[in-house]
Amino acid sequence: MTKYVSTILTLETHKRTLRTTESYLKREINRLANTSTIPLPEKEQVRVEVAPNNPSNSFANVCYGFLIVMGALILFLGFDQQEVAPLVIGLLIAGAGVMGTLHTSSKKEREYDERLKKAKQEAELKFSQACEEYQKKRDLEREMSERRIAEIEPDLATIHQLRVKTESLLKKYYGLNIIHKSYRDIIPIASFYHYLSTGMCSELEGPDGCYRLYEWEVFQKMIIAKLDQVIEQLEILNERQAELKQALMDSNAAIKELTSYVCGIGNENRQHHAIMQYNQQRIEEEIRFQNQYNRMKDWLDSRPHR
Repeated sequence: MTKYVSTILTLETHKRTLRTTESYLKREINRLANTSTIPLPEKEQVRVEVAPNNPSNSFANVCYGFLIVMGALILFLGFDQQEVAPLVIGLLIAGAGVMGTLHTSSKKEREYDERLKKAKQEAELKFSQACEEYQKKRDLEREMSERRIAEIEPDLATIHQLRVKTESLLKKYYGLNIIHKSYRDIIPIASFYHYLSTGMCSELEGPDGCYRLYEWEVFQKMIIAKLDQVIEQLEILNERQAELKQALMDSNAAIKELTSYVCGIGNENRQHHAIMQYNQQRIEEEIRFQNQYNRMKDWLDSRPHR
């Protein structure tokens, strides 16, 4: 029984390692395929300040203003004296002042429009160049991402195949119906192994069995029964969950090794070597566990009552 539970604990540990690694590699491929680190170019807002009056324009405006005032005075005198000549002269002088002022204002507006047009053309050219540069960088980034994805995909395929085989073998072991369905998880399995290997229990069922002791320890909060809480408090697990702690630490170490270069640690050759080595170990272990399963199944089938 102890060997049987030990084998299931090993398979549960490998299942967690492979599932987590496969999930991470899938997320990394998705990130590489859909995420860009190149910022999109932004179109610059064009702003042109109104140019201040230059001295010549200021002097001209003063002169035009003087003409308007003089023309108005002559018009006033013409109306007062009821003579036509002053009226005509005043009107011409005032008109000249008004026309000059309008000309100066129109010239200033034309200069502003020209400067605004030039600034917009420069901004458009700058934005166009930025877009071309962005596209070049994005194409290069996409090419590098595709190359990286092509490097990861064979590793993902290997991990996926291993996970399927591991889960299939684990399902066979559980299929012997030695362990109740309610306890087919890494936490209770690790506890059962602790009870059996330390002699605290010698069987699964019964008043002194693993099931009863496990439920009592969970009820008394002597052990943690939720995986997320176990992972958060992994370093401070008590000795009653030492086997679980070791299994999860081994799993975390394997995950780190299998995803080393994807995480930016190590290099590609080391990554492939780690996965090949892990794959070989699992193949050898699978053969051993399969043979063990066959012997156990034959023994159970040969019993008159199960």
